[in-house]
Amino acid sequence: MSKAKAGLCVRRVALALAIAMLFHARTGTAQAAPFSDDRWLCMVAADTLEAKIAACSRLTSKEGLASSFRAMVHANRAYAFSLKEDMEAAVRDYSFALVLEPKNRIVLFLRGEAHLIAGNFRAALADYDRLLALDPAFPFARYNRGRANEGLGNKLDALDDYQLALRRMPEDAGAHVGIGVIEYSYGSYGEALTAFTTALRHDPKSADAAYNRAVTHERMNNVPAAMADYTLALTIDPERGEAAFWRGMLHEGEGDHVAALADITYALLHNPKEEAEYRNASCWIRASNSLGLESALSECEQALAIQPDNFNFRANRVFIWLRMGRFEAVRNEADALLKISPDAAEIIYMRGLARVRLGDVAGGDQDVDDALWRAPSLEARYREYGLTR
Repeated sequence: MSKAKAGLCVRRVALALAIAMLFHARTGTAQAAPFSDDRWLCMVAADTLEAKIAACSRLTSKEGLASSFRAMVHANRAYAFSLKEDMEAAVRDYSFALVLEPKNRIVLFLRGEAHLIAGNFRAALADYDRLLALDPAFPFARYNRGRANEGLGNKLDALDDYQLALRRMPEDAGAHVGIGVIEYSYGSYGEALTAFTTALRHDPKSADAAYNRAVTHERMNNVPAAMADYTLALTIDPERGEAAFWRGMLHEGEGDHVAALADITYALLHNPKEEAEYRNASCWIRASNSLGLESALSECEQALAIQPDNFNFRANRVFIWLRMGRFEAVRNEADALLKISPDAAEIIYMRGLARVRLGDVAGGDQDVDDALWRAPSLEARYREYGLTR
């Protein structure tokens, strides 16, 4: 039934270099001039990613292409795959390009980006170590190595990378955000706040900085500032569903259930990957505030359809069943949950209330007394819901 605060959001990954950098200075081979239609579509002007991939694929089947040009074909197709969020295919093509041109720094950079997006931080770190050995001044390489180190939990190494990135480019908002994330993880909330504010000064359109500053304000119990920054993050990036969700949780904390549910509905539309958690939150808000038990149950069931073994989701459903008077269901599910977590006081308490109503007064009283010994505040809280023995 608790609403656990999520950790600081992982920053969204944006491909930092235009793929055109790979090719505009490299089309002087005999094969590249004049461009065939496929070369033009693969390298420059396809209307869709599918058309680009298809054109590049046709080129890969041709014989007689210079290895440097073939490397460009694979790199272009890889970039198109990355935009389609098919990182496995992107890495495969970038790797083939690097077999042909092992020192191509831009391809190394972009393969590292693909590894980062896929969450393969160790492979990303290897690519950026290799890239920086070739070119210590390559743009954004230290920042991205910092992201890789951060993903691996190497916080001090990540901090060093972000600070080195800022020496070369003090206005790099992403590096300031990275420093803020690490400071936050150490509990240095004032320093984190400064870093996120600095990032926003350099880039007022950084949704990452606004979102993470909101999280920091919330951790520092500055609810109005957190609300304002979640709203700012959504203004900058309306697709930032998690910002709407956590703003909704703040609304709920302030007692504005309508605004909370509206934000959760928005979050569901824009961040469907977290649907289970969001529906569970909606379930709890509706159930605990008497905003329609049937709709609360529906939300809970939808959350459980995604994560059927989630203990908290199942516990919330038990609470709804208790409020609906479905006492046998409460007892049976509580029995199952207590096999998983025998000391769960709230489950014991709800089972006790259900057993009393099913006529097992002695067993129910024993459950209630056991639960109150573990968590004395349960009685007053459940009395507010109209649930007493």
